[in-house]
Amino acid sequence: MRLPISPRRAPLWLLALALLMLGAGLGLRQPLNVDEERFPGVAMEMLQSGSWFIPHRAAEIYPDKPPLFMWAVALFVRLTDAPILALFLPALLAGAVATLCLYDLGRRLWNPRIGVIAALLFLATYQTHSILRAGQIDGFLCLWIILGVYGLLRHLLLGPAWGWFYLGCAAMGFGIISKGVGFLPILLLIPYFYAARRGWTGVVAMPGQGRRWWLGLAAMLAAIAVWLLPLL
Repeated sequence: MRLPISPRRAPLWLLALALLMLGAGLGLRQPLNVDEERFPGVAMEMLQSGSWFIPHRAAEIYPDKPPLFMWAVALFVRLTDAPILALFLPALLAGAVATLCLYDLGRRLWNPRIGVIAALLFLATYQTHSILRAGQIDGFLCLWIILGVYGLLRHLLLGPAWGWFYLGCAAMGFGIISKGVGFLPILLLIPYFYAARRGWTGVVAMPGQGRRWWLGLAAMLAAIAVWLLPLL
């Protein structure tokens, strides 16, 4: 079965579809719960007070979550001058990036048709819309999770590609300062090392590269240091 569109144009069509499906009615509804009401307030307080590294809410320290999501919301507030719209833009960005990453992985690992199917299944999933149309950290976390997975798989299955590996590790670091579980893609290394040691096909064995592997940890810590280092 051939694709109804050329592989060259498939990413553009998928990106347009993702923006249409995930961005429909963007900014028209008001925040629906405590979390969606809280984050724009913290971001606005950052803009007004200049206290970027220690988030505040109603002049009190807000210790519940790391600040990266609030930084993103504050950036979009500055760009759009629309706090309600800005609240939903990080998740929309995450959805667009995730769609393209899934397509590209499917295309590289199998063929463009599989890439399109993977992206469409992602956009047809209820959980995708439940998370990526909400103004909460989980949608923004998806950005760093998918970049972490993409970078690692480009290296482990299609590599060696150390640059992509370090990008994936840095993305996990940013995921940690978005919401602590941003490190989860690193768990892909467990089945990878087992498969490489057993000589399975489909994975790229890279023996004798211990120093390069540890540089991935350095990349992750460098991303985390964007927030933690100024606090020291």
